[in-house]
Amino acid sequence: MFSYDNKERQKLHESRKKHVLRWRKANPVWFISWGLVLSLQAHSADVLAENESCPSFGQVSVELYGAMNETINWSAAELGCTGMPRPNNEGARLRFSGPGNGTHRLAIILGIPDLEIGVPGKELETNVTLIEENTGRFFNSADPYACWTDIKQQHLEAQDSGVYQIQGKLYCVTALAELNSSASVTIGTMEFSGVLNWEQPH
Repeated sequence: MFSYDNKERQKLHESRKKHVLRWRKANPVWFISWGLVLSLQAHSADVLAENESCPSFGQVSVELYGAMNETINWSAAELGCTGMPRPNNEGARLRFSGPGNGTHRLAIILGIPDLEIGVPGKELETNVTLIEENTGRFFNSADPYACWTDIKQQHLEAQDSGVYQIQGKLYCVTALAELNSSASVTIGTMEFSGVLNWEQPH
């Protein structure tokens, strides 16, 4: 299990913020390609959601602020969770979904390119997409240094199954911006437990 004291966490947050600012200055047209990224992620999300279910250990807890104000504490009974490899053997993508405050479900997708099969990981850069399903609202981290994940464990469910129980925490130092809008959502520390099928076709 990974842990930081408050001073170490603050130093890491400040370092990440500086990276984000430098990246934005060096990439003033990042938003042009963002729509393509989101469309690809939406397609992958559809694939992920086809057989979405969550075992009894599944859970997500996180606070959302800004354009969405949500206190999320999804348990397995209401949670959809699944995961699959990303294309070209570039890590994995995890998807979690559950009820929001309104009539629509929310989905949170974590793209973790440096995640390796069966092992924990620390400070793994993560692309985060927040979707309000059936409304066309997408929020994304976009900046490569804005969010990262600590994977505490990957536990193989059954021999030769390729399916792992996965547990971790997500951290973001900047808000998720909405596509085609000036709105944004700040995402607090997200704790999650779900499943990742490393053998699922991507």
